[in-house]
Amino acid sequence: QVPNMALTKNSVRLCTMRNCSDDPQFLDKQEGFLEYLNSTTLQWVPLCDSRFSEHNARVVCRQMGRESLNSWVSHGPRVEFHPNSLTRIWSWPEPVQCTGEEARLEDCEIRLNGQLYGKRHRCSWNSQFVFVRCGQ
Repeated sequence: QVPNMALTKNSVRLCTMRNCSDDPQFLDKQEGFLEYLNSTTLQWVPLCDSRFSEHNARVVCRQMGRESLNSWVSHGPRVEFHPNSLTRIWSWPEPVQCTGEEARLEDCEIRLNGQLYGKRHRCSWNSQFVFVRCGQ
């Protein structure tokens, strides 16, 4: 599904099931599983970073124009995914570490995990995905 670039002013969105915050029906969505737009492949990529922090969630909420003060993050499975759901994703975003003051997720530093050179970050269909709730 090619994103509607007129509605996608952000590189992040929140989704529950197949209902996402970049859809005109769900523009006021305050919570959901976090997805990141790969601007090269025009693919929405779900995030499964187990160390995604509340500082990161605050930045996501701010970027989406939502209240960021009482935002929180959790992790869980996405019931709509199955073993072949994510096979077409070519590139996964690197994990980031935010201070909480950044304007966009892209402004956060890449978190260095001591991984081996050339190791690619990937999610499997049954990973624990990042769930963000923005404050009200």
